[in-house]
Amino acid sequence: MSEISEKIGENTNVCATYLKNLLSLGIVRKELPYGEKMSRKAIYSIEDNMFRFWYRFVPENYSIIVRGAADLAYKRIAPFLSEYMDHVFEEICKQYLWKLLLDGDVR
Repeated sequence: MSEISEKIGENTNVCATYLKNLLSLGIVRKELPYGEKMSRKAIYSIEDNMFRFWYRFVPENYSIIVRGAADLAYKRIAPFLSEYMDHVFEEICKQYLWKLLLDGDVR
């Protein structure tokens, strides 16, 4: 939390409020080290794939995008799409496996 506060220049109490809201909306995920219920070693990550894509690619290509140079923006983004999609594919696989388990279709 303190690292996030330092990076954005806000008080930790303000950050805690924002993170609580983002967590409840499912935009951000909080991961704790195994076996710990409360920890200062928590890792926050963007859970929503649309937000992950936006904050990964749009700000650095914004001026190109607003000028309508979609082909150029795609050329700049394309080399990183495989890396970005790794996480998305992993999540889809996890969801599929959970569905199989919950449906009782364990082979």
